[in-house]
Amino acid sequence: MNDRRDLWAIVESLLIFAPFSLVGAFFGDAIRKDVLTPRQRAAASLFSWIMGPVLGLVTVTDLGWSLVTGFAVAAAAPTVTYDVIALVKAFLRQMQDDPRSWIAIVRDTLVAALSALLPWRK
Repeated sequence: MNDRRDLWAIVESLLIFAPFSLVGAFFGDAIRKDVLTPRQRAAASLFSWIMGPVLGLVTVTDLGWSLVTGFAVAAAAPTVTYDVIALVKAFLRQMQDDPRSWIAIVRDTLVAALSALLPWRK
């Protein structure tokens, strides 16, 4: 009986962050529609929506930060989670299309990113 009450307390704590996580998952999906298929988008949205309240609760309880910061983390975490999922999908797609090894792909991507960030380096 006590375990059920403890589980409900955790779920109740997570429900506070759910609306903020829903907004973050919506923006993450709106930004990355072109990378994932509809089924993958649904799975990524659900996973991102779940990660928002979990990370918001961890921010408040374990790190001891304020509730407002937990709301901000719950809103931003799904977008970042969705971006990481889309990044992995894009990397896997690049590996299928490109005959080179994955080390060469990562190296060329990092060189291109550094060249874009540091324009004086040519």
